[in-house]
Amino acid sequence: MSFDARTQTERVVLTLREMLLRGDFKPGERLAELSLVPLLKASRTPVRLALDRLAHEGLLEAQETTGFRVRAFALDDIWDAIEIRGVLEGTAARMGRRAAGKAG
Repeated sequence: MSFDARTQTERVVLTLREMLLRGDFKPGERLAELSLVPLLKASRTPVRLALDRLAHEGLLEAQETTGFRVRAFALDDIWDAIEIRGVLEGTAARMGRRAAGKAG
């Protein structure tokens, strides 16, 4: 994959992720590659790669024959994610302080 194709794919991933997190698409809504191409101002390959990556991240659900659907999150899923993030951020802060102490 060329550098231009990688950067276009990254741009599409970032844009589509932001749209998903902002709620531009409804939970369960089908996302069709062809309808996203003009919306994202990108060719089909970067859009397809972005959809695959976002499915891998858990924001989309890959459908066997119909492409992708926006994943619906339950309130418990959101609370679990917030709790995990808090634990990770706390651990990262402790490790950062420890590393800073060794460096100084």
